[in-house]
Amino acid sequence: MNTLHIAIIFGAVFGSSLAGPECKERMEIGPCDGAFNRYYYDILSSQCKLFSYGGCGGNKNNFHTYGECVKQCESQDVCQQLKVVGPCEALIPRYYFDTKTNTCQKFNYGGCLGNGNNFRNMQNCMTKCMPNHKG
Repeated sequence: MNTLHIAIIFGAVFGSSLAGPECKERMEIGPCDGAFNRYYYDILSSQCKLFSYGGCGGNKNNFHTYGECVKQCESQDVCQQLKVVGPCEALIPRYYFDTKTNTCQKFNYGGCLGNGNNFRNMQNCMTKCMPNHKG
């Protein structure tokens, strides 16, 4: 086994420590030819994503709704979640906590399918994610 394979396996197993085991499985369409909208947890992006399920087989990383996927798989610490603009096209001013800079940053939220790292104002973001900040 080369180093790349070990790194991929390590990331897949330990990448989302709070997620259930089904969240660590790769997305599987299954052998049937149906086309059902389902959601799976993508460990590389730490987000729930839409896919077309064939209708049979597959695995447990297969959720009927986006909400079910988020509840089961996404980090419970909203401050550690990635910024998610979402697929919709609204331009709603919001704030998210950036773990790289340890600051709250402004972004434009699309209006749907975001996550918990999405605050209405800077103060809410700072209160939740920077509780010891004096400013």
